[in-house]
Amino acid sequence: MGFSSPAASVAVAVCVLLVLSTAVEQAAAEWCCGQCDEMCTDSCANAGAEPCSYACGSCEGCMREYFYKCYTRCNNYCHSNCV
Repeated sequence: MGFSSPAASVAVAVCVLLVLSTAVEQAAAEWCCGQCDEMCTDSCANAGAEPCSYACGSCEGCMREYFYKCYTRCNNYCHSNCV
């Protein structure tokens, strides 16, 4: 089965991309709410590594502040999109 024109090929490619992006969005929306804390803790573990290394050589207070900012945003997002 061949396509008769380049426009038809592009139309099919666009449709495939739309279907795939919708599937990814649905999978992301189906996060288990019980896993938000663990997922965000893992995700934010080194959130301040780069900015803190410039400011104070990775001092503990700086790292803790970046972790909690990251963790709060992550957890809020996760809980608003989980099932």
